[in-house]
Amino acid sequence: MNHILIGTLEQGGAERQVSYLSREDFIDSVFSFSNSNFYQIPKHKTILSKLHMNKFALLLLAPLFIARIIRKGDTIISFMEMSNIINILTKIFKKHKAVISIRTNLNRFNRGFVRSFFLKLILFLYRYADLVVINSEEGKRILIDLGLSDKKIKVLPNALDLSSVVNLQSKEKVSKRIIFCGRFNKIKNISGLLNVFKALIRKDSEFKLYMIGDGPLRSNIEDFIYENGLSGNITLVGLQKNPFKYFNPGSILLLTSFNEGLPNVLIEALACGLPVISSDCKTGPREIIADKYGVLLPIPISSKEFDQWAIKILETSKNYAEFSKLSLERAEDYELRSIMNKWRLLIT
Repeated sequence: MNHILIGTLEQGGAERQVSYLSREDFIDSVFSFSNSNFYQIPKHKTILSKLHMNKFALLLLAPLFIARIIRKGDTIISFMEMSNIINILTKIFKKHKAVISIRTNLNRFNRGFVRSFFLKLILFLYRYADLVVINSEEGKRILIDLGLSDKKIKVLPNALDLSSVVNLQSKEKVSKRIIFCGRFNKIKNISGLLNVFKALIRKDSEFKLYMIGDGPLRSNIEDFIYENGLSGNITLVGLQKNPFKYFNPGSILLLTSFNEGLPNVLIEALACGLPVISSDCKTGPREIIADKYGVLLPIPISSKEFDQWAIKILETSKNYAEFSKLSLERAEDYELRSIMNKWRLLIT
C-alpha cells in the first residue's frame, strides 16, 4: 500500500500537490498531524493521524503510531522536513520504502548555529531515505552539493490541473492590477513587495495591489497601508478557496521571494495567461520562466526595474497579449495528468 505523510493540509504548494496525489488510485491513505483540511481529500481517503503535540513529542511518538498502522513493504511518501524526518524514523520500527519530497532550498537552513545543526541532522537522516524527490533541477544540484547521492534523487515538477484553474478564473478584464498570492512571511519578502508597489503608484496612482493569503506579517501590512494612506490601492482579500477569481485578464503576478522551491503560484498565473514578474531566487522561478516566459529581476527587486516592466507590459494590449501567449504556452509543461503519471511510475 502507498501512503502520504504531511504535517498539515493548510493552504500551500506542497499541500496542493498532496491533494492531487490523494485522488490517484495508487494512493491508499493520507497521514496528517492537524485538523486543517484546506484542500479537501476525497472522502474515500482517510486522514489517519491527528496527533496534537509539540514537535519534539511528535518526532518521538508519530513513528510509533504510523508503524502500528502500515505493513512491511508499504511505501510512505512524505512532504516537508518534519514529515520527512518522521518517515525515516518510522523505518526503525517497520521496514517500509521511505520516499521523501523536498519542496524548498535546504541551504536556507545554513545560517546560524541552531539552523546549521538542524541542516546537518536532516542531511544525515535523509541519507537513509530510499528515494528523494525534488521539484527542480537546481534543487537537485543543491542536494548533491550538500552530499546526497544523485542516484537517489528524482526531479518531478509541481503539477497543476490546468482545466480546473481556467474554469475558476474570472474572465472580466481589469487594468493596472498587481497580484501577490502566498503566505505573508519574511521568506516572501513582503516588505520588498510593499515598497516596490509604493514606488510604482508614485508614478501612476491608478495601480492596485491585491494580496491573496494570510500569515504572521498581516498586521505589519495593515500598518503599512494605514501609515502610507494606501487603503485605496492595496486590498487584502485573505485566504481564498478560489484565488483565481482575482487572476483577471489585465493583471500581472508579482513574486518577490528570497527563497522558493518551485512556486506553484507562478505556474497558476501562467495557466491563467497572466504575465509574471519574479525575483530571481536560487531555485524555482528561473526554471519556470526560463528567460522567456516572464520577467526575472535580481534580489532585492529594484523599484525602478519593476516599474519599467510593469508599465511596459500594460502599456499596450499588444504587449500584454504577447506575454499572455507565452504564459499559456509554458503552463502546458506542468499539466496534471502528465506529472501524476510520472509519480505512478515512480511509486508502483
